[in-house]
Amino acid sequence: PVSFPASVISMILLMVLLLTGAVKEWQIQSVSHFLIANMAFFFIPSLVGTMEHGAMLKSQVVPLLVIVGLTTPVVYLATSWTVQLMLRLFRRKGEENHELTEGLLNSPFFGLGLSAAAWCAGLWVQKKTGWVLCNPLLIAGLLIIAFLAAFHIPLEQYNIGGDMIKLMLGPVTAVLALNIYRQREILREHFLPVLAGCLAGSAVSLFSVLALCQVFQMEDLLTASLLPKSVTTAIAVGIAESRGGVQGIAAAAVAVAGITGAVCAPLFAKWFHITDPVAEGLAIGACSHALGTTKALEIGELQGAMSSIAICVCGIFTSLIALFL
Repeated sequence: PVSFPASVISMILLMVLLLTGAVKEWQIQSVSHFLIANMAFFFIPSLVGTMEHGAMLKSQVVPLLVIVGLTTPVVYLATSWTVQLMLRLFRRKGEENHELTEGLLNSPFFGLGLSAAAWCAGLWVQKKTGWVLCNPLLIAGLLIIAFLAAFHIPLEQYNIGGDMIKLMLGPVTAVLALNIYRQREILREHFLPVLAGCLAGSAVSLFSVLALCQVFQMEDLLTASLLPKSVTTAIAVGIAESRGGVQGIAAAAVAVAGITGAVCAPLFAKWFHITDPVAEGLAIGACSHALGTTKALEIGELQGAMSSIAICVCGIFTSLIALFL
């Protein structure tokens, strides 16, 4: 059998009990302090017991002193040098890790990678829950904000990569023309109602937001950010930025408007007695853009098509009207 000191086993067991909370520190604190403070006292009998081996110790006193005397500094040296070496390695590694971290944070890949990861997480949450409130844009934005705040990472370092993503807003906006092209037959059939409805919706959205911002005496920066809240994000951030607004606030406002419209679209149709599918689809797209369109497609194919058209047409009208505000 393997012999292992019972005192060491006891020490390990007590450590486990303390770590797991089975034994509380306060329960043994007073006794422990007394035992530790008087620890040497408990070795007296052991030292006195060396009398039993007095003859042997007397004949070997010189070798004993030499062995103890020489090995003590050797142990000290080996321990101290090992610790110093490890500390230097860890410090150097820490500096290298710091340099690596700084290099990563100052690289475009940080913002790009973080955005991609947060977006994937947002898509996963939406897919798992199926809730329209779990908008991937909102989830991704909140995750990134929380990450940057938790690790005290300056926004500027994220924007090194984030700005590269913003560069794609132009092409993203341009390809919205494909929606109009695909629905050109429906648009031709309902051309004037579509134009009139989208113009009315865009104007009401802009002027109602502007009026309420003035009532609440909001700063110009917030007003400019909220004005394009009813158009799709790709267009809204451009309008907000051109008027001195904040793209992030504009994107958040767009998301909130989209969620509201998507959730309440059936209720709106009921409350306002909207029975025509063309009017219903255009209204959904005008007030809640892409998020609303997903709901419109659930309601009906024609509603979905009209909502898709409204996204683009309202975006154009909103951009034009905003020039004069």
